[in-house]
Amino acid sequence: LIDVRFIRPDPALVLNVDPTGELWKTGVNRCCWLRKVEPLARSLKEWGFTAVITGRKRYQTEDRQNLQAIELDEDNRFRINPLANFSKEEFKAELAKRNLPQHPLVAKGYLSIGCQPCTVAVKPGEDERSGRWAHAIDLQGKQKTECGIHLPGKDNQPNWEV
Repeated sequence: LIDVRFIRPDPALVLNVDPTGELWKTGVNRCCWLRKVEPLARSLKEWGFTAVITGRKRYQTEDRQNLQAIELDEDNRFRINPLANFSKEEFKAELAKRNLPQHPLVAKGYLSIGCQPCTVAVKPGEDERSGRWAHAIDLQGKQKTECGIHLPGKDNQPNWEV
């Protein structure tokens, strides 16, 4: 890899919005915004990137079933999803073909890995993403499935404050 860049939340925002480090318990959407959405949006704008490559796949969630290989987001930035059409089996076969290791936490039951406090191991037979935001159920009983960096439109985000 070349030109690797690290993105971090704005320390002043963290101090102001989540001084105790427990926002994930009471304001999960705000926590995702603070630690993922805002830093990424700020960095992409600052660095002038016109495209983003993701690892999203259609099979991962119901919301991703119509995922296109190339999208244009609300900031006129291309979102390239080269794995969009892969099935779970094709993805695993591609890892094996390229001799790419799985993340070590996968062997411990973490089949979809996110932030530490919001990710738990899944039980055998459960959906691989059920360990993400398992504590975040909205008022209609729906589990949070996205942090916000992949949700289209700034006004199209559900209320996950529980």
